Amino acid sequence: MAESVVKKLQEAITLSCKKSFKIRVNVRNMITQKSVPWWTEELTIKRKKLNALGRLYQRTKNNEELREHHKNRYHKEKTTYQSTIKR
Repeated sequence: MAESVVKKLQEAITLSCKKSFKIRVNVRNMITQKSVPWWTEELTIKRKKLNALGRLYQRTKNNEELREHHKNRYHKEKTTYQSTIKR
C-alpha cells in the first residue's frame, strides 16, 4: 500500500517537473553537420586566429609602434583567410 502511494507521488512529481522545466539540448552534439559544405576545420582555425589578432589590435592603444605591428599582422592574416575562403 505505502509503496504504491510513494510510486504515484514520484510519478506526479516527475510529470510536473517535465511539464514545468525546459529541457536543454546539448548544442555541441547537435551541430554535427556543417552549415555550408565547403567550410573546413582549417577555416575555423584561421577565423579564430583572425578574431584573436583583431582583438589584440583593438586592445593596443598606448604604444603606436606596437599598434601598427598588430594592425599589419591582422591585415595580413585577414588577406590569407579571405584567399583561403575563395580557394
